[in-house]
Amino acid sequence: MGFLTPFRRDGRAAPLCGALGSPAEKELPCCGDDRIFDDGNGFEEAAEYLSGKLVLAGGRRPAWIQKLAEYLGGNYMLKRTVPMDPIVSIAENKSISIIGIDGLGGAGKSTISEMVCSELRRNGIHTILLHMDDFIHTRQIRYNSEYPEWRCYYDLQWRYDYFLQTVKRLKAAYDNSVEVEQYDKDNDNYYMGKYTITNKTTVVVEGIFLQRKELQGIFDYVVYIDVPEDVRLSRVLQRDTYIGNEQQIIDKYKTRYFPAERHYFSIYRPDQSADCVIGE
Repeated sequence: MGFLTPFRRDGRAAPLCGALGSPAEKELPCCGDDRIFDDGNGFEEAAEYLSGKLVLAGGRRPAWIQKLAEYLGGNYMLKRTVPMDPIVSIAENKSISIIGIDGLGGAGKSTISEMVCSELRRNGIHTILLHMDDFIHTRQIRYNSEYPEWRCYYDLQWRYDYFLQTVKRLKAAYDNSVEVEQYDKDNDNYYMGKYTITNKTTVVVEGIFLQRKELQGIFDYVVYIDVPEDVRLSRVLQRDTYIGNEQQIIDKYKTRYFPAERHYFSIYRPDQSADCVIGE
């Protein structure tokens, strides 16, 4: 399986091996700031830069910083551990296969899912990627003052019935297209997306809580990304700036997300029930 190395020791951009073993290569741009790469320890110093220990003049953040953060946040180690052989085997032996990428907030689900999709496509398998965040209720439903915040997230957030209907329709849509209602976060309403199904299609689903009883039996294979809470918090502080400042992000995770995640973990032990667990 492939292994991503963002920087060479001399500070130049290193080739990124294609997702999970793909021979394709592309260059991750180097920031070119001597204070980050002047001593041959570019990888470590770039990590310090991302954590705020190093700051460029004027507080500048290069455009590539978010992409680099995905690799330096720990995901570069996760990517080489995803076992593609069983996933590819399932995809090749079923007309429609469903692969789940489970993990708690900030675990790296989106990044890993994109890489799994890329590797499946490299193997000639038509692949669709669904995000569970597209299958949620509007704010009026998922934010209800009659319940604790974490209960709203755990019990009121998700349109599981519609998601299950969608998967059923995808499985039945041989050589056809399926329209799917998906959540528009910017406008708090829904739009229609369209997915094409062929006689050999894999649906990769990424999201939190994929091993809940509501979804049991739907997946042919589940990968769980096991990342400590403190590591995940450091990532979402960089990612979820739409919530507000750093303290506002921390407060929201402590009241809404983390309690729900702990509840899920204690009931289902996803790290024990998944087909594959990858971690730090």
